[in-house]
Amino acid sequence: MARTYNFTLPITISGIQDSVGISDLQDAGLWDQIPADLQAKMNAGDSWFSSGVEITQADLDELPDPVWAFIAAKLNLKWSAS
Repeated sequence: MARTYNFTLPITISGIQDSVGISDLQDAGLWDQIPADLQAKMNAGDSWFSSGVEITQADLDELPDPVWAFIAAKLNLKWSAS
C-alpha cells in the first residue's frame, strides 16, 4: 500500500516527541519488523528520540504498515493510504 504523508518531510523526531521509543516498539512486538538499516539509525543515539533523528520519506516507506501505523498514532502524524 502506498502512503501519502500529510506533514513536511524529512521530519526530525526529538525528545519533545518521546511518546514512542524503541522499548515501545519492542513491547508491541514490532521492533523486529523494522529493517536493520532503520534499526541502526534509531539506535545511533542514546535513544531514538533523545538526540533527534531525521526521518525521510524513504525511511517511512521502508516501514511495514503495522509499524508505521503504530508510530503515526503515537506521534499524531497524519497520513492516508493511497
